[in-house]
Amino acid sequence: MRTAQYRSINVIPLYEGQLKKWNPLTEEIEIDFETRVSDAITHYCGYFELLNGFKKTVVWTREQIIEHAKKYSKSFHNENSPWKDPEKFEGMALKTVVRNMLSKWGILSIEMQEAYSRDVEAEEQPEAADEEYIDVDYTVNDEPEQEEEAVQVVDGQASDESEQPTLV
Repeated sequence: MRTAQYRSINVIPLYEGQLKKWNPLTEEIEIDFETRVSDAITHYCGYFELLNGFKKTVVWTREQIIEHAKKYSKSFHNENSPWKDPEKFEGMALKTVVRNMLSKWGILSIEMQEAYSRDVEAEEQPEAADEEYIDVDYTVNDEPEQEEEAVQVVDGQASDESEQPTLV
């Protein structure tokens, strides 16, 4: 991120059997990556540390992710929603955790704030997410146009265009 404030930032899925202990008050977490018992993702864990030493760790259950998506994602109930696609669900879940964590506790650059706003707008209008728009300022003139007479300048003298010189 362009704030130059982050030492590290990451978000990962945790598989069944890996999360040993989580204390949301002290943010103490114990993970054993060697004790994975299945391919079922049970939690998502996000972490960042700022250069000034501030650290934040969050853990969301899969159920919390789904409830958050139902409540805040306008596209969640659409049949073409990425939330319904098993191949895209993990990416959406990871993005939800990091986005929520950074928007609550992180330092966001202006670019990230704008990207966050665009992302929210895209979720609110999923059918328009892939379309590109060009904003144009215009005015509507309800009065009929009056044709202006064309004027030609010959030898520094203005003359009516109908009086064109004849070539011999």
